[in-house]
Amino acid sequence: MTLPSEFDSLSSAAAGIYRQNAFYIRMSSLFDLDPQENDPLPAAVAMHAHEYVHFLHNASTTAGQAYLHSNLILLRVMAGGCNEQGHFLGLDTMSEDGRNSLCYVATIMNAQLGTTSAKSLSGCKEILQWEYDFPRILTSQNVSKAISTFKTHEENGDITSQDITIGLSFITEGVAYEVEREMRRLSGIPDNDLDLHVPIFPYLAYRKAIRNWSGRDLQAHDLIAIGITALSHIFSGFWLYTICVSLRNTNESVTSVLEKARASCSNDSEHVLFALREQRDDLSKGDVIWTAIGEYMKMAELGV
Repeated sequence: MTLPSEFDSLSSAAAGIYRQNAFYIRMSSLFDLDPQENDPLPAAVAMHAHEYVHFLHNASTTAGQAYLHSNLILLRVMAGGCNEQGHFLGLDTMSEDGRNSLCYVATIMNAQLGTTSAKSLSGCKEILQWEYDFPRILTSQNVSKAISTFKTHEENGDITSQDITIGLSFITEGVAYEVEREMRRLSGIPDNDLDLHVPIFPYLAYRKAIRNWSGRDLQAHDLIAIGITALSHIFSGFWLYTICVSLRNTNESVTSVLEKARASCSNDSEHVLFALREQRDDLSKGDVIWTAIGEYMKMAELGV
């Protein structure tokens, strides 16, 4: 199971850090919007916008809501292996049904979140030497996982590959970087400098992969809209694949394809929010988790 991890955008040093399902972000003091001395850095607002996009995706997209729900289910399942002090004692202490449930929830979460790092490919710093195979879909027990094999071609002829599960992590990072990048471009940073020192995965790979999979020369606003639409599905990687198939196989406009994609899963958010409300039903009123879910629901229902 892929565990949630922290990403940091390095387009202008280490700017910010977020966690899935957390409603806070941490920013380097270097990017203070109101520093005690001097003016804020030119890229400061763009960096904050990058992290705020993650906040919005956590609270207001079906993919973010569904991943939170899976985390809550995971906590309940793991409680079956805990002692009275709440310490998890290991899988051996759980019933067979409990272990099976844990495995199933982990499978769902892996498909939802996707791959969070591509360490085996990180040695290749030239974006033109990367390839992104068209995703393949693996479906089991109503869980649809989109997997693409990413490859790098080294100067000595060696090829390194890694299977990447496309999910919430890859998509939210891609969208956030496109927003940040466009803001920096509009602030006057030359196009040739926008991607300097930016890690290829996940930031630069998002744009290249979607252009490759869709067969279209998509621009920033398209890439942002496609990612957000993909996040309207419980399994966002599967939905991104579906969108790219439609873009590749039709002459319809991006807007038309995305309108149909959103309509196809228009009820998903309502179903996920209902499931989240159910998680409160057997909790003590005033309990920390009961209160936290309630506050989350307020934000989610308002669309943040």
